[in-house]
Amino acid sequence: MEGTTANCFEPGMVRTRFGGFGSDQGLLLNVVYALAKPFSSTPEEGADSLRWLATSPEAASLQGEYVSKRRPVKPRKQALDSKLAAGLWEVSEKLCSHATA
Repeated sequence: MEGTTANCFEPGMVRTRFGGFGSDQGLLLNVVYALAKPFSSTPEEGADSLRWLATSPEAASLQGEYVSKRRPVKPRKQALDSKLAAGLWEVSEKLCSHATA
């Protein structure tokens, strides 16, 4: 499709209720989340690279990149492993077929 790009972004550790921050997960997890809070981002900060990718003229030339903090970065080697990707696809197909059955 002309004019369509696909990129990935990494928001980092974001303080949301999704995945635990501020949830009723028990004392130990609440302590862990409290200790992690200074190192985590607000939802607005976590969305910054996504917002930049969607609206910035500087990002318009990017195609197929993995972006962190408004910069293309190299993903971990596991993310580039075609055998792992094929296995993930297979498991995803199985799980989706069970969910729709």
